[in-house]
Amino acid sequence: MDLRDENFYDFIRQFAGKKVAELLSFQECNSVDSFLGCQDVTAILHLESDELIDLKKNMCITLSNGSIYLLPGIESSIMHLTKLFKNKQEELIKRSKRRQSIAISSVHSTPNIISNNLSPTTVVLGNSSIHRSTSNALPNSYLAVSTPATHVLANEIKRSA
Repeated sequence: MDLRDENFYDFIRQFAGKKVAELLSFQECNSVDSFLGCQDVTAILHLESDELIDLKKNMCITLSNGSIYLLPGIESSIMHLTKLFKNKQEELIKRSKRRQSIAISSVHSTPNIISNNLSPTTVVLGNSSIHRSTSNALPNSYLAVSTPATHVLANEIKRSA
């Protein structure tokens, strides 16, 4: 999704063919965003311009009445490419929203927060204790302690007092 310029066109050549890459390159659609931003990348083929003659010869059939008809394989490749990019874009948006949701819910669901105020902290879990020096910690940093550990810690403080 982050490919640009020649890397983007290389991907298009591999995935949809060199004619589709040529059409996009001609229009300066050099990334997924610019490709999806175009309403119809084939609309340019309906314009009358000498600069488009070679492009039209490669991708279209000129009918006897003068109108042009885009080759079905090219049209199908563009439709498939559009669908692929839109699906990938939606997937990335959903994944990003899930990460944000998980990050927010984990912040809100932290059971008990005890400020350590830059002093050493002893956390007692079961029969073992962990001494944690916080001399390198930033002011107002926090230590998350689960509910059972809080009870054990409170009992340890009572015994020490």
